[in-house]
Amino acid sequence: MTRFALAVISTALCLISAAPLARAATEVPTQRIIGPGLDVGAGDAEGPAPFQLPPGVTRPSQEPPADEAGDDAPDVPPPTVYYGDAELPPAIASLRAELIAAAKSGDPEQLRPIIERQPEHPVFADQEAEDVIDTLKAESGDVEGREILAILLDILESGWVKIDEGTPNETYIWPYFAHYPADKLTPPQLVEVFQVMTAGDFAEIEATGVYSFYRVEIAADGRWKRFSMSE
Repeated sequence: MTRFALAVISTALCLISAAPLARAATEVPTQRIIGPGLDVGAGDAEGPAPFQLPPGVTRPSQEPPADEAGDDAPDVPPPTVYYGDAELPPAIASLRAELIAAAKSGDPEQLRPIIERQPEHPVFADQEAEDVIDTLKAESGDVEGREILAILLDILESGWVKIDEGTPNETYIWPYFAHYPADKLTPPQLVEVFQVMTAGDFAEIEATGVYSFYRVEIAADGRWKRFSMSE
């Protein structure tokens, strides 16, 4: 027998012996393993059982937080606006009358005795001069300080609101639109705004949402707290 014939016979024998092994490798039966305590019903053949959270663990809420409620959030009504001194406590009404008289005098010095009797120095500016009247004059557009007196007068003759009512921080504020939503002002109220400031000043307030013009603040006990641009 030739060497070639022997090689052909050997190859054929190898293929015949490998066939059962190939079938065994491809026909391995699968087994379903069921853990102890698990009840497998007929419906399990359709898919895996739904995931169950461990005891004591809850799913997170799908509801949006309260501050993301959007249009469902209730609108906060604007504060009540008052005019004149009929609703003011006597101490505040008295101080307001004194400040109006001093402003109408045209002399900033008329404010000095009112300032000096305050328990604490009222706030007039972020950077104040050594003398309070000099500070007020520096805030004015004219050397004599009469423009700042005119602003004080216009503010005190406008409407007012009170904040933190019934607390130690209860405060009365002029003009009322210093503490009033700009987008809720009515046309007549806007006329009152323009009696105190220019349309340009108000446009800045509308754009920023922050009142940035002068305001007067008086505490519930009659202390003069502030006459300055808002912080």
